Amino acid sequence: MGALPDAGTRPASPRHQALVARMKDPDADVRAAAASALERIEARATLDRLVATFDSSDPQMQLKIVFGLKSLNDERALEPLVRALRAKSDEVRASAARVLGDLAHPRTIGPLVEALDDPSLPVRAVAAEALGRFRDRRLTDPLVACLDTTDEHLLDAVLGALGAIADPRAEAAILPFLDHPSPRIRARACWAIGNL
Repeated sequence: MGALPDAGTRPASPRHQALVARMKDPDADVRAAAASALERIEARATLDRLVATFDSSDPQMQLKIVFGLKSLNDERALEPLVRALRAKSDEVRASAARVLGDLAHPRTIGPLVEALDDPSLPVRAVAAEALGRFRDRRLTDPLVACLDTTDEHLLDAVLGALGAIADPRAEAAILPFLDHPSPRIRARACWAIGNL
């Protein structure tokens, strides 16, 4: 399927014309319903355009597309956002993980767990933060496995996620970090233990 033409160059469909005509309806409820229908139609067309151009775009455009997909608030945006977790750019993968965490849809847990193994430490840290938003105790074990690192940013993110999930099973893994050389990590460990 090729790229869709710009909305401004497409001829208006009969349904679009009919809805635009209802924008002049004497009843306010009809006008509101027509406006809502037009908004949903345009959001779907925008989603289709964004998805169609993602793979062929440069990393800066991919970043814009990732955040554009978030703003559409459409469940169909989940699949392209999950695909963005495999983009070549670390920044695009990290942004996709952040957006998926903000959306916190259960279908995205598996791909975010996979992102915990990303070669980029910042992507792994963002994936850990994102998983903490789910507050799902099944995520304790994969997150605990990420504590085997010296990277403070990743440690901070994982400890934060474990604290947010508040699974008492994580206590033994968190306790050693109360003696970590970094005050930031010691403080995060204290916070996490307090949440369990």
